[in-house]
Amino acid sequence: MVSAVDPTEIRPRLRDVTDDAARPVASQGVAALAAAATTQVLAPSAFRSGDPDEALQDSLSYGLYARAAEDGREPARAPGEAATLEMIARYRAQATADLHAYAFRYLHNHAEQIRHDAIREHLGHVRRPPGFLKLVVATIVGVLVAGAIIQAALPWVEAEGGLVAAAEALARRLLAVGG
Repeated sequence: MVSAVDPTEIRPRLRDVTDDAARPVASQGVAALAAAATTQVLAPSAFRSGDPDEALQDSLSYGLYARAAEDGREPARAPGEAATLEMIARYRAQATADLHAYAFRYLHNHAEQIRHDAIREHLGHVRRPPGFLKLVVATIVGVLVAGAIIQAALPWVEAEGGLVAAAEALARRLLAVGG
């Protein structure tokens, strides 16, 4: 931030030694430099939009302005001088662009972690799969049930005259019931 400076403390800087004449850089004189030093950075209220959803954007746009004023890229304003709407819009647009770029970089850099967290949360709601022992027991029970059905149907198949004849008889009965 630019602050008030005593005019007696301001000394003009000398040019580089390679220059042919070593004379002061400030051609305006000590009084002009002192007047420039008494200017100040705008108040943060000039950058507030009033929308609570845009408070971060407001703060960032003011921070960008303050840094530019401190670095000398943006001229500081005299006390009471109003900010131009173009300047405020420029810093707000830069703040919006910087926030969007940061959000994109953050999501891009953390996409894998976000995926892992989503999978972990989803798996927390899913039942555990059956273990090896349960699968072996289920297979044995299925084989025994299938064997019992075959054994119960075997006398009927033999009475019909074989497996092909039993299938034909079953098809005729189903067709007669169906219509």
